[in-house]
Amino acid sequence: MIEFNDVSMKYKTNDVLALDHVSVRIDDGEFVFVVGASGAGKSSFLNVIMGQERVDSGTVIVGPYNLTKIKKKELPYLRRMLGIVFQDFRLIPKMTVYDNVAFALRVIGVGERIIRKRVRYVLRLVDLSAKAKCLPNQLSTGERQRVAIARALVNNPGVIIADEPTGNLDPVLSGEIMSLFDKINSLGATVVVVTHDLELVHQFDHRIVTIENGKIISDVPSHAAYAKLQAQNEEIARQLEPVPEPQPIPTPAPEPAQEEAPAEEASEPEETEPRRIEQMPVDPSLSADELVAAFSEPQTEPDAPEPEVTPEPAAEPTEMFIVEEETVELLDAKDEGTEVDSDGEE
Repeated sequence: MIEFNDVSMKYKTNDVLALDHVSVRIDDGEFVFVVGASGAGKSSFLNVIMGQERVDSGTVIVGPYNLTKIKKKELPYLRRMLGIVFQDFRLIPKMTVYDNVAFALRVIGVGERIIRKRVRYVLRLVDLSAKAKCLPNQLSTGERQRVAIARALVNNPGVIIADEPTGNLDPVLSGEIMSLFDKINSLGATVVVVTHDLELVHQFDHRIVTIENGKIISDVPSHAAYAKLQAQNEEIARQLEPVPEPQPIPTPAPEPAQEEAPAEEASEPEETEPRRIEQMPVDPSLSADELVAAFSEPQTEPDAPEPEVTPEPAAEPTEMFIVEEETVELLDAKDEGTEVDSDGEE
């Protein structure tokens, strides 16, 4: 990751403002074109990333390093993270293609066995395996540029920085070199290419950062990145949409409270008068036991009044009285033939 936060820098020799409050972020795995006219500040931008220039204000982060606080002894470790491709190639004339590429590993102490493996791999990648034993002056301009790219790749850096890599090439070779950078980016490396060739830039679908007078005046994402960014913005907008409040469920109106009927007081049972033994005619022919049994049976009132029957005239009127013990004794005495007066005395 490369991040500039409000970075400003002046050249010490002429006090010219090279970078003016620059803020930009390049994520891992991105391919970014940095474009602008000569003197716009493109090279100063790259020099700060490589640790060759110190900024006057702001912060610069490259990978795990804060370049505003980095120590000199840490700079070699920073540069091992970077693969740098220069416009003028900077090849060692007396070394072969193989040795020019291997030199980047030998200076950091890598063993020869690993060097052979890595150099052969990157030479195949840039299509120069057949030129491994050639000297730089035996190569074409495009081939020398590819040697410079192979040397930048051999240490397997996370970031490839190319400063005007097609400045000395014709349009056909420029397209081939840029396609090679595109292939390197597809392998996972972050690629930052500085160029002034806008026609070449628009042949590739990558992010374009434009610098003018030390300021970033535009930052246009690639079509794929733009579509992804737009989809993310739409998703964020969808999440921020207010959620419609649920409609309340209508509740039926409460029914009017029914007044409870007052509890009926338990009616006390009506007092009934004790049953009295009514006077009834006594048959003088009945014995005392039969009379007692007759009066012991419960008296029930008839359901309906029976028609009155005119009794036949009796020989002697029968007295009506309430049966008591004295009456029973009177009847018993009569049966025995004892005379009893009206007061009950014999």
